[in-house]
Amino acid sequence: MVPGSPGGCTGPQTSQAPHRHPPSPDTIDLRELIAVLRRHARLLFACTLGAVAGAAVLVIFQRPEYRATATIRLKNERQVLTGTIETPGLDQMLGKTVDPLLSQLEVMRSRTVAGEVVRRTGLRLVPLDDNLSYGSMSAVSVSDAGATDTLEFRFGDTGFTVRGQRVPMRRASYGQRVEVAGAALTISGRPGEGGSARVAVLDEQEVVEHVQDHLRAVTLDKTDVVDVSYTDPDPDRARAVANTAVAVFREANANEAQQLSRRRRVFVEEQLAKTDSVLAIAQAALSEFRRREEVFSTREKFAAQQTGMMDLQLRREELGAQRRVHARMLEALRSSESASALGAFIGAPGVSGNLVIASLYQQLERYQAARDSLTAGRWASAPTNPDVQRLDALIASARAGLLDAASGQLAAIDARLTALGELENRSAAGLQVQPDKEAEEMRLVQRVETASRLADQLREEWQKAQIAEAIEVGQVEVIDMAPLPRQPIGTGTPLKLSLAMMLGLIVGSGAAFMREHLNTKIARKDEMEALLGVSGLAVIPRFTMPKNGNGIPPLRLPVRAQPIHVERPRESLVTVRDERSAGAEAFRSLRTNLLFSHSIQQLRSVMITSAMAGEGKTTTSANVAVAFAQQGLRVLLVDCDLRKARLHHVFGMTRNPGLTDVIAGAASVADIVRPTGISGLSLVASGTLPPNPAEMLGSAPMVELIDRLKSQADLMIVDAAPVLVAGDTSILGRMVDGTVIVVRAGRTESAAAHAAVQQLRTVGVRVVGGVLNDPDGKVPSYQGYAYYAYGSSDGPES
Repeated sequence: MVPGSPGGCTGPQTSQAPHRHPPSPDTIDLRELIAVLRRHARLLFACTLGAVAGAAVLVIFQRPEYRATATIRLKNERQVLTGTIETPGLDQMLGKTVDPLLSQLEVMRSRTVAGEVVRRTGLRLVPLDDNLSYGSMSAVSVSDAGATDTLEFRFGDTGFTVRGQRVPMRRASYGQRVEVAGAALTISGRPGEGGSARVAVLDEQEVVEHVQDHLRAVTLDKTDVVDVSYTDPDPDRARAVANTAVAVFREANANEAQQLSRRRRVFVEEQLAKTDSVLAIAQAALSEFRRREEVFSTREKFAAQQTGMMDLQLRREELGAQRRVHARMLEALRSSESASALGAFIGAPGVSGNLVIASLYQQLERYQAARDSLTAGRWASAPTNPDVQRLDALIASARAGLLDAASGQLAAIDARLTALGELENRSAAGLQVQPDKEAEEMRLVQRVETASRLADQLREEWQKAQIAEAIEVGQVEVIDMAPLPRQPIGTGTPLKLSLAMMLGLIVGSGAAFMREHLNTKIARKDEMEALLGVSGLAVIPRFTMPKNGNGIPPLRLPVRAQPIHVERPRESLVTVRDERSAGAEAFRSLRTNLLFSHSIQQLRSVMITSAMAGEGKTTTSANVAVAFAQQGLRVLLVDCDLRKARLHHVFGMTRNPGLTDVIAGAASVADIVRPTGISGLSLVASGTLPPNPAEMLGSAPMVELIDRLKSQADLMIVDAAPVLVAGDTSILGRMVDGTVIVVRAGRTESAAAHAAVQQLRTVGVRVVGGVLNDPDGKVPSYQGYAYYAYGSSDGPES
């Protein structure tokens, strides 16, 4: 069991840093991102520096560019001159669907306008040397649209020569027009001091696309004013293109409007001639119809016939009503109804005027009244009474007469109805013919009126088209032509450098994260714990040693009488040289974890090893031994790395006598246990390095020697060779109570560390924990260590 601290301390003297769980995969830890960038700061800096350097080179070698700007105004001058003569255009009729201003700007940047600008300005000829500028050439033209060549000029005092790659040389005087390779131009005078120059003849489509890309038209906010600008390294060419583009656009706009008016005038003339012909034919047809019908208008004749027809229909309806009344009266008489029931029919129109029917009805009423007086009352007569029977006979006779009169009246009405029906049929036959004639007349009249109205409208439109065709202006008004630009536009150096820096940072960050992702080395404590299946006992941070004026670290160990010449003696003992540093505090934290961890309570001997060489196991062994000795324990530090022993260098001693000397019988145990100058700490060096370290460490004398050394101290710490380098480390691990494996952050491969732990566990070695050594600062402080910085005051330490 590891002995407790002096003074009966039952708890740790140094509080451990709280365990930090790794961030969830669904969250982003900003501190981890910063840590990744910090670990790959050189890569990030290199990418940023490269991007900025590349941008700087581009800025330095970039040719200055000039921008020439002309100002135009898009307004309908034709409408001001023509008033309402011209009809609204399609864009005006579409309303908010189309912006006329933007439509005109797109026309200005069209291939047609750009092609005309190229032809007028001679942009296909591009000087390749500085001694010949665009302004030195005039009257430039290229006949073949697809021709490309390079012209070589040689200038003399009075003239020049020019030749192409496929054409012979031409001579010309200054001011004389010369043609070569399909190109024609004039050079007014000797340009500059150079004696020669080259001019490239470019493909027309290529130049047109270049003009489209560099020609800009920007509308001023809430106005119809447009700035037309062109950017080019040659100021003369920039001004020429801007002004030519404005002129070409203005001419094209005016020509388009005039051509539209001309086409409209021709169309109206053609339609007017056809309409006049149709009108003449319609008028002749109407005159022929009226002459044939011998009427001025069939409408009045048709109206009179229609009125007579309506009178006949009204009379027929009246007779029909009388017939219905007589028919009901006959039905009442035939049904033997009383005379009083016939009163309603007798008062009907057409019946009351018949004297015969009225007289018979009155007789029937008298007979009926006399009979009612005889057969009613207390003294009523019986139906067999002769007077009653006489009255019944008279009533029957009167009813029969009334029936005959009503039948005769009904027959007369039927005869009248038949006559009226025949008359109505004849009138209807006449009316059936009359609408056809009227319709024919109306059709002829409408044809004449329609043709007349259309002819009047076309004559008006023809006059408008003639006026519009005479107007030669369009919708473009030039406010200012482009002046010659004097100063180049800004190259945007600060912006380009800033963007390059941002790009470099982005690329560098991406490369850093990709490198981190592809990195198979252990870099964090939680990675070590998850991969090896052990608890992380401590994270040893990077530490630097304070130096004196000679640049040599100050020593706190007693100076030996005869100093031994060693390379960097005692430099790694941070627990001795700088007890207040974060590194010393980390080793004390490792000591505390070994003392009080419940999983490693039964330890009297501890082996410290690593997977590969150079991971800090020797430094860890020496400093943790010092930390235990400073706790008051008797500690024995044994160097069992028989291939590359270093502990004697750390403490400034000789390697002999040592461990192998005892095995060989050249020294005793008492000879090899030597004090280090640190109270409570003794060292057993490796001794003479043998040719067969594996056989020596696995021998029975070595087992016996290790047991004897355990009894010499409270705690024995063994510095063993790397596991994957020497097979004897696994043998040595079985002789101690526990093993601590050291992993170097950012250097130890995950597969190597895992293989080392598996190899130890395979032979039964107890791996009690791991130490993450971080001499290169791969792990940020929040990942596992954040040690309290001691003050420099003279008061008591907290």
